[in-house]
Amino acid sequence: MIQGAKIKGGILGMLLILTACTKKDRQLPIPEEELVGVLMDVHIAEAGISFLYGLKRDTFVEDYYEDIYTIHDISPEEFEQTMDVLRNDPELMARVYQNILDSLDTRVPD
Repeated sequence: MIQGAKIKGGILGMLLILTACTKKDRQLPIPEEELVGVLMDVHIAEAGISFLYGLKRDTFVEDYYEDIYTIHDISPEEFEQTMDVLRNDPELMARVYQNILDSLDTRVPD
């Protein structure tokens, strides 16, 4: 009986820990409003180098990303942590990309 109670208590404890760490509790290292601009610049940079290959592409990728980090005053670590959060939260990623599309709609003339 006591052993069964310990197992149930352990399972309950683990469930409480898991539910306490839901994706809703995860904060984006880069605020969502700022992230829209960062990701827009990332996509523009990626489009600009899409025709390059090999070492030339690698060099441009590094340069473009460094420029993006500087322009938006973020670190590579903040960017990667933010992308990790988005990869693990499809609903949040969809919302961010909808904000990007909405922002593009206001910038591109009809």
